[in-house]
Amino acid sequence: NTMANELAKTDQVRKDFIANISHELRSPLTSITGFVQGMLDGVIPPEEYQKYLEIVLSEAQRLSKLTREMLELSQIESGRFPLNKTVFDQNELIRRVIITKTQMLENKNIDLNIDFSAEKSTVYADMGGIEQVVTNLLDNAVKFTPVGGTIWIKTLQKDNKVLTTIKDTGPGIKPEDLPNIWDRFYTDNKSRSGN
Repeated sequence: NTMANELAKTDQVRKDFIANISHELRSPLTSITGFVQGMLDGVIPPEEYQKYLEIVLSEAQRLSKLTREMLELSQIESGRFPLNKTVFDQNELIRRVIITKTQMLENKNIDLNIDFSAEKSTVYADMGGIEQVVTNLLDNAVKFTPVGGTIWIKTLQKDNKVLTTIKDTGPGIKPEDLPNIWDRFYTDNKSRSGN
């Protein structure tokens, strides 16, 4: 029984690891594929290639970074993974993430409202980690917002902190699922059925 339980735990860890990798890698792959396909199909005119190739390069670099971070997952789980904290403008980081989602937003005719309380929101944090969080939240907002819907992104400086809000007109999360949102691998496909 003990061996069976240990095998079941190992199998669950493996499944969770694969689910986590899939979720984290899907976003840059989607952006890269979308922009390259747009250039090949002629949707993106040649005079704009430089702009979108720079985005593709940025997403490819992020994909490479995510791959490295996934290989260090055991360190993260054990609490021994050091954060790479630097000083940066969080508003600018959010703007860069938005640029990578332009095509997705246009495809669903989503109205994006941005409200920064200050031109710059300087923070001391792990920039890669913050970028990953903002990207995941914006990806989910786009995914679950209906065609013609709205997404709001807001930053507010308060008590030496920068509060960031991403809100959408999607169906939301069921109240009974809210206690589980901080569980690393928790998903409930029934609660939000996006396109």
